[in-house]
Amino acid sequence: MSHAWEQIPRSDGDVVASSTDSVEQSDQAETLFGKPDGTIVISDGKTTESIRVSRHPVGSLLLSPKGNYIVAAVFPEGEEKYRILWDRGAGKVVEQFPGSPLYHSRQAISPDEFVLAYSADDYSIVLWNIPQRRETSVLNGHTWHLYGLEFAPVSRLLASFDWDGFCRLWDVGEGKPADPHILRGHLSGISYAAFSADGRTIATRADDDSARFWSVATGQELLSQRSEPLSHPLISPQGDRLVGLTAEGGERNIRVVTLPSLSEIDAMISRENRQ
Repeated sequence: MSHAWEQIPRSDGDVVASSTDSVEQSDQAETLFGKPDGTIVISDGKTTESIRVSRHPVGSLLLSPKGNYIVAAVFPEGEEKYRILWDRGAGKVVEQFPGSPLYHSRQAISPDEFVLAYSADDYSIVLWNIPQRRETSVLNGHTWHLYGLEFAPVSRLLASFDWDGFCRLWDVGEGKPADPHILRGHLSGISYAAFSADGRTIATRADDDSARFWSVATGQELLSQRSEPLSHPLISPQGDRLVGLTAEGGERNIRVVTLPSLSEIDAMISRENRQ
């Protein structure tokens, strides 16, 4: 069994767009590479660090917002896959979790690095308290595969989005659905989501090539935009850019689309209300 190296951005860094041909990233981001010998290579473009976390191949990597923890999927040959939480400071595995994500986006660590959220095989979301080393809650509601999880930058909100086109908001502190809970409007699976820097809005991007912007406080859809077809699209952590790959003349190119800011959305809504 062979595994390609995987390029993953820090959750508080800039976006990374990757293909089989090239990788671009900002100077602030750290990139993780999982190797078949169980080594994780971390590079910021200037320095490189290698960490041996397992004797099996590793992938689906996630670096915590402050860079203190790494979540990795482990792929033992002929055995069940599992996740590990690696403490970079202590240099050891903190915990091992059953199951393994297909994508790194199906797991997330809160900005304060207190909570690890990950999707289970039954479509539930497990919340695990990192300092206390224990599971605190299981969130149920999704009935199909999750595309990903994303924490708000300034609150204890967690967004989860799935193949059915629903984005759900959760109160991580209480371990229950937030109010509002479900954001409805997309006609196909939501592939990416990102909160604005102030946590007031959330941007979602679906497989129908639309990007929608929502009020976190009310659940109201503020704006919907069509976006050009992009492969491997990503919304930046700040929710202000959409990045993906286009194929033109047989060549792959990285395309960056600027998304409207909250003030621009407010201005658009004001103009529509006056008409």
